[in-house]
Amino acid sequence: MFSVFRLNKSQQLIRYLTTMSGIQLNTILSQFKEYAPLYLADQSWDNVGVLVEPSENNPIIEKILFTNDLTEPVLDEAIERQAQLIISYHPPIFSPLKRLTQSNWKERIILKCIKHGITVYSPHTSWDAVDNGVNQWLISAFGTNEQDYTSRPIEQVKENDTPSKSQHLLTVTLPKEQNINLIKDIKDATVINEISCTTSNGPAIQVSISCSSRAVSSIMDLYRNEDNILKTIQIVDVQKPLDSRQGYGRLIQLKESRTIREAIENVKTLTETSYSFLLL
Repeated sequence: MFSVFRLNKSQQLIRYLTTMSGIQLNTILSQFKEYAPLYLADQSWDNVGVLVEPSENNPIIEKILFTNDLTEPVLDEAIERQAQLIISYHPPIFSPLKRLTQSNWKERIILKCIKHGITVYSPHTSWDAVDNGVNQWLISAFGTNEQDYTSRPIEQVKENDTPSKSQHLLTVTLPKEQNINLIKDIKDATVINEISCTTSNGPAIQVSISCSSRAVSSIMDLYRNEDNILKTIQIVDVQKPLDSRQGYGRLIQLKESRTIREAIENVKTLTETSYSFLLL
């Protein structure tokens, strides 16, 4: 039987997992990444994904423990309940570790997870940024989007898969007799357009290529000794568009105004919190 001991607010995803019995680790991780791709996390400082991997390849997971922070008491509970996977919202490994010793509690946690074969996965800001994620849940304290308020991310993230996974657009003008297949054979280089043209040297073809940084280097190497071709090469960095639905934080505009105390009570009700601090 598949068991979950602690839920965070991503209820829809968790309910999907609890209906199944015994799932391979990679299948579970794929579902989490489908819900909130890791590219949504703030790559400049955050540390997300699998942080502790088991020695067994793709084990069957029957019990998961969800927690906001992976402390020693939480880990002891996971071991007691025989959980094979811990989803820790905040990453237990944040700064680079120079050693793993028993003198530091954070290092002890990692050592104990390895000893007991427990996988640790942290989603952190990817769950903040995703549409219908943690931020969206928090602002639901004020009602229904579009009906009671309008919202937008404070800082939008770039879409990962558009216009392509490649990072550059390269154009090159080749003599008509040149073999374009040499370019097509390069890994991560996709010819997206071929236009016949005429240069001072005669009939030619202008080729547009979507390619990775490594592929750019390979194309340059192809024509290293052909200056008449090298000087025609132009490279444009592809900028991916912003995703208006996903990003860090949420700025909302209420349809009806509320006092600060009313707003606090709304949040307390949502989070089932019985106390608050109000600074005026």
